[in-house]
Amino acid sequence: MDIGYTCPFHGNVAYEKCFNCDDEMCGLPLPYRKAASNDREFEPDTYHVTEILNPDKQVFLERKYDFYTNPYRKSFSTFGTAWHSVAEKYAKNDPRYLQEIGFKALVGNVYLSGRCDLVDLKLVSIEDWKTTAVYKVKKAMKGDYDDWSRQQNIYRPFILPDAKALKIIALARDWKKSQDADSCSPIEPIFLPIMDENEVLAYAVDRLETLSAYKDESELPDCTPDECWENWHNWRKRDYRIRNKCEDYCGAGGESGICKQYMEWKNERPI
Repeated sequence: MDIGYTCPFHGNVAYEKCFNCDDEMCGLPLPYRKAASNDREFEPDTYHVTEILNPDKQVFLERKYDFYTNPYRKSFSTFGTAWHSVAEKYAKNDPRYLQEIGFKALVGNVYLSGRCDLVDLKLVSIEDWKTTAVYKVKKAMKGDYDDWSRQQNIYRPFILPDAKALKIIALARDWKKSQDADSCSPIEPIFLPIMDENEVLAYAVDRLETLSAYKDESELPDCTPDECWENWHNWRKRDYRIRNKCEDYCGAGGESGICKQYMEWKNERPI
């Protein structure tokens, strides 16, 4: 579970201690530190929809171990929270919309839970508001939706079975008029294909059965390079491999030292 920050001056610090610290040498104001925190506890018998889309090893290790995260690397996710607040503020009290509609359903021996940002009753649609990179917006506009489509399609039978549309409202955080104006807008509505409901539910059941069956780390399959978002990065005219998922989006990876696979890869990667 995510229980605190890796402070550049005080090491691993629990959230409560961080929030009571008046030493702002880190340069991060208290409101940001609070906004970027995530102390949501895992329920042993409940998996979130976004969680089952992650690699098996990430899900298991994040549930088993307490870990600390780099507060600087949470800037984009915190920015995403601010983007969500736009929908929350201006859809509030409008009878057209339902906000933060969630569910918790028993699937086999465990529960599946989820929560969408908005339900548009006029258009009979489910919406998620996301901040992302321009390259991902461009991919989605060409039909490569990554996990967005699967996530929304799992929401559909539990939240709005008769939904006629599934949408992502994507804010491209790195959009520049000089570079991207001809290929996408800074805010793009992405319409996702509606998948066969039986296939969607079968996938969810399979993921839940797989994830809940693990008892020990030795049973876990290694994450693939694609699951780790491995690619080449150029820094000071030197090319080297990075694994973005491991470094910035997995509590068991990065600086935590929990994931042995990532630590071995990092120590042995070709430069």
